Amino acid sequence: MSSQINESTFDDYCIFRLKDTDKRILIQRELSVLGEFIKSYLVKFKYVEARLWMDGQFLPKIEVRQSDRDANPAINPEDWEIIINHVRNKWRKEAYEPSKLPSTNQFRKDIKIVDRKTTAKSKWFRNMFWHWILVAKNSGMSPEEICKLKWKNVEIVDVGRVSNTKAQEEWEQVMGEAQADGVELEIEAPDLKDPSEWAPEGTEWGREERLIAYITTMRAKTQEYREIPCDLGSVFKRWKEILKKEFNHTIKGDEYVFAQIFNELNQPNQRKIGQHWRWICNYLMSAGKLKGHKFSDRPYTLYSMRSTFIENHILRGTDAYLLARICGNSVATIMQTYERIDIRKRTKELTDIEFGKKRQRPETIQLFDE
Repeated sequence: MSSQINESTFDDYCIFRLKDTDKRILIQRELSVLGEFIKSYLVKFKYVEARLWMDGQFLPKIEVRQSDRDANPAINPEDWEIIINHVRNKWRKEAYEPSKLPSTNQFRKDIKIVDRKTTAKSKWFRNMFWHWILVAKNSGMSPEEICKLKWKNVEIVDVGRVSNTKAQEEWEQVMGEAQADGVELEIEAPDLKDPSEWAPEGTEWGREERLIAYITTMRAKTQEYREIPCDLGSVFKRWKEILKKEFNHTIKGDEYVFAQIFNELNQPNQRKIGQHWRWICNYLMSAGKLKGHKFSDRPYTLYSMRSTFIENHILRGTDAYLLARICGNSVATIMQTYERIDIRKRTKELTDIEFGKKRQRPETIQLFDE
């Protein structure tokens, strides 16, 4: 009963919980929720004396070690290539081969029968899963955010890029045609450009399409809206074309991006997505194809793709405040939870020697007489 709560009620709570789980960060969250309930309800409505809450030692504290924060390890580049290639090229295409799908006949297990609806559902789910994990890895959104994402919250902009090879070919073609027609043109050859630079004008030599997606989303944890710019424009465009061409489905703005088109356009089933992610990772791990994270023995989870996005930006040198704003986290949380960087990737930064340069020792100005 609430009237039985006293100064020592929760003294052994951490010991009690550690018998069931070694996840100290989970126990810390439980204590936080428990404390909020006691303060906002029990104390407020006088079920518990206020003097108990005012005592700073009322609820115990548990130390969360850095090793306790490795539950969702980032995916190294080699493992990601193996996972995405398997999903795109093998696992996804199995849906187009009915002989490789589970039988839908409950009475004749000796006969392989797969109806058209099952095949269509499998095609949709496996194509959806492929695009879902691409969005997860390249946007840093949490799984629940992706499942709730609607088309009206996605804006795609063609910022363009310049292909130097294509630019040279276009220039040579124009000059060749002019020479064949006997026309003299004085057009300088195009300058080489950084392929990562934008070409929004549309008049540059060798311009190619580059689609940037702006995603507006809100995390349930913070209840704050934020906008995420990411290289996912072509992914959303391709998913839209698959829905239209293969499933004759025309999307609407208020529809979920990954809506279940065979189930009243409901949100995608996050539990099912997580289940298939585990199956795929376990299959590849048992085959010896995945290495795992260097500093964690934990398996890859759906949240590992969010960790990958954040760690990649940390390595790239993205401003911590900008990254925190995009991800919906505090700077402290990002540095504590996600900065599990392999130091070898920054060896050059730490070991560079400036060869051929004399060390300059600035002269110190004496302000006082010796």
